[in-house]
Formats: sequence, structure tokens, C-alpha cells
Amino acid sequence: MAQEMEAFPEPEIHVDQEGKHFELIFDYAGTKKIIQKQLSDALGGKDYDAKESHGWNSLICENVLKELPHSKPFKYIVTCVIMQKSGAGLHTASLAHWDSQADGSASCNWSNTSLLAICTVFAIHR
Repeated sequence: MAQEMEAFPEPEIHVDQEGKHFELIFDYAGTKKIIQKQLSDALGGKDYDAKESHGWNSLICENVLKELPHSKPFKYIVTCVIMQKSGAGLHTASLAHWDSQADGSASCNWSNTSLLAICTVFAIHR
């Protein structure tokens, strides 16, 4: 039997003093789409190159950050790891003490025959 994914809460809407509307819930699905697009755009068709990977890392982080909705009341942290596929293992973990009703994170991996990349976005409500 297939396990159903946990449903994300409907966004709460907040109106600030200037009358602007803000969503107070992190958009997990939208953030994953942004990450996946930027990983694919930056790394598609490329083979691992140690000299180039630093630039790819920076480009991915910068472009993900640019596409995130800055009209929402979040501070964002974007991380990216790119490694050569060589049979070595990679283990990652994160832990946060935050408001689980408003803050959130999303992570995507991308790979081809020569490299693996993992990009994560943390969104902390201001």
C-alpha cells in the first residue's frame, strides 16, 4: 500500500501596516521546483570538473536565492554540495530549532554519470 505524503498546511495570510499581503507558511513545493530548475540549468550536460565546481556551486546558490519570493517574511539560507561520483559515500544531515508552523526547508539532489549535487534552502520566518 502506498504511503500518503503529509499535507502541508494552507498558507496563512498576513496584512502588514502598508496593506501588503504575505504568506506565513513556507512554500515547500514551489521551493523544490526552483532548486531542481537551477540544478538542472547549471549542471545539465556537464561532467565533473574540480576547477569549475566552485563556480557552479556559487551560481546555483545565487540563482536559487534570486528566484525565492522575497516579498514573503523569510530569511533564506541556501547551501549546495557538488561531488564527483567515485563510489565514495556522502551523508548529510541538518537540525533546526524553529517554528515548524512557519519555517521550513527543501532539498533536491541532481546527478548524472560523473557528479552528484545536493542543494538545500532553509527559510526562517522573520
